[in-house]
Amino acid sequence: MTLPSQQNHFHDSTRAQQLQEAAYHLKNTGHFSEADEHLQEAIKILFSANQLAEASTLIRDQLSAPWISVAQRSHWHRYMGTVLHFMGDDQTATQHYHQALSLAQDAGDQTSLMNAYQSLGCVIQGQDDENAKTSFEHSLAIARELDDHAMIATNCYQLGLLFQGQGDYNTAKKFYVDSLSARKSIGDQKGLGATYHQLGIIYHVQGDYRTAQRLYDQSLVISNRLDDASGVAASLGQLGSIAQEQGDYTRARKLYEASLDISKRLGNQAHTAALHQNLGNLAFLQGDHESARSLYEDSLAIKEKIGDRSGLASTYHQMGALAYDSGDYATARSHYERALAISQSVGSPTSTASALHELAMLAQDQGDYEEAQSRYAQSLSIFEELGDRSGMATSSLQLGIVAKDAGNDQLARSRYEQALAIYEGLGDHIGMALAYHHLAVLAQLCGEAPQAISVLLDKALDHAALVSTATKAGQVMSSVADRSAEIGCIPLLARSHAWLLGRTGSGEEMRRAIDTSLLMLQRLRADGYTNDVEAAVDSVLSRLSPAEAERFQDLLSR
Repeated sequence: MTLPSQQNHFHDSTRAQQLQEAAYHLKNTGHFSEADEHLQEAIKILFSANQLAEASTLIRDQLSAPWISVAQRSHWHRYMGTVLHFMGDDQTATQHYHQALSLAQDAGDQTSLMNAYQSLGCVIQGQDDENAKTSFEHSLAIARELDDHAMIATNCYQLGLLFQGQGDYNTAKKFYVDSLSARKSIGDQKGLGATYHQLGIIYHVQGDYRTAQRLYDQSLVISNRLDDASGVAASLGQLGSIAQEQGDYTRARKLYEASLDISKRLGNQAHTAALHQNLGNLAFLQGDHESARSLYEDSLAIKEKIGDRSGLASTYHQMGALAYDSGDYATARSHYERALAISQSVGSPTSTASALHELAMLAQDQGDYEEAQSRYAQSLSIFEELGDRSGMATSSLQLGIVAKDAGNDQLARSRYEQALAIYEGLGDHIGMALAYHHLAVLAQLCGEAPQAISVLLDKALDHAALVSTATKAGQVMSSVADRSAEIGCIPLLARSHAWLLGRTGSGEEMRRAIDTSLLMLQRLRADGYTNDVEAAVDSVLSRLSPAEAERFQDLLSR
């Protein structure tokens, strides 16, 4: 494996040198434009070969040349910015991109201006997202004027990533859809695969597993067609996550292990570490704490080796959850605090907020409402600074639960309503289901009329039904069923159990849920509530696919 790499390196160096020599000859004979083109080609070769030091030297020589035009100087500053970015010097790279922008404006070169804005956005993304967004928007506007579909696709994709990172999933979706359209028009298969994958992640996060799976499958087909092993591994891993969240642990394990095999073969240690963690999560869910701990330790070892500090924080986070589930609160706190310290040291506000959130939940469960409120508030403040609306909603919801547990019903309701408003803006049906459910629980605790409670529970069920395959949706449905029984709302009781029966999935937990719902519907029929049961069944059937409806009818006939 070493020899071909060395041969390619030699070939690349030789070809780049030949281009440079030809360029210097052209320059000496007054053919400056042709010389510049040769040198640009040499830079591309050196960059592709990861010969960044050689590339930077060549670029500096060009930038000092008095004969290059303003437009050409803009190109070379952009090239230097890109090389410096990959060398890890983003600060100096940003300076070169700004110089490229200024020169492109002076030259009236719209193409260079478009490219410089796009490059600047990429290098400052994650550090200054607002200015990154502005840069991508400027680049996109020019790309649309020039009818440059490749750049339209690229900028829409980058804007999608930005809004996705901020939890604004609806806006992200719009940009991804625009990116897909542009990529289809130019036949960019690799770009299509990447965009389908990202869209899948959004629907995945929102609990729409059916749509997410379809998008991951589309990405997988493209990756297989292109022989893109890395893309195949990524899609298999995400499909494994969906299977896990639907309770199909056998399928999840097979998909994770298939993805892991590819990642190991590719030498992709970061993805290998992530899959060890995923397999650890799976073992955790199945109650195999020993295997989970071993897999988490494997993940930690790899992340330590490759210096993945952010990844370490994530694994310590999961180890904290494992310890907490085992009743070892001291160890859980230690792991969460370690995750927090690492997140703060690497300057990762999202991971910091997540660690604060978990520490708050630990304090809340131990009855320390003051600490819980403080940590949730810190987490909320970070999410607000980031513009992460999904995180804001989650923290607001948890602050509502703390307020309820502390006996402050008015504050609890206010927090729940804040969370609900954000979830509505995001189109997050799981979030809306949870918010309405907590509002119903609060209404019941406050002694409100059964009719008022049933209205809130009905809304919770409606939103859960829209993403019925999600595990959390099933949990909401089960709770709605329990509370419907408590307040004596038979139509809602029947409908919640009908929806529980209509969910797809496998595993022991799903089989128990099916048996419970079948028994309840049979009992309601026997007690004379046949009309309520039939109405509930019809409402579910009307929203199922033909295959799902057939399965549903088969279950009812048992």
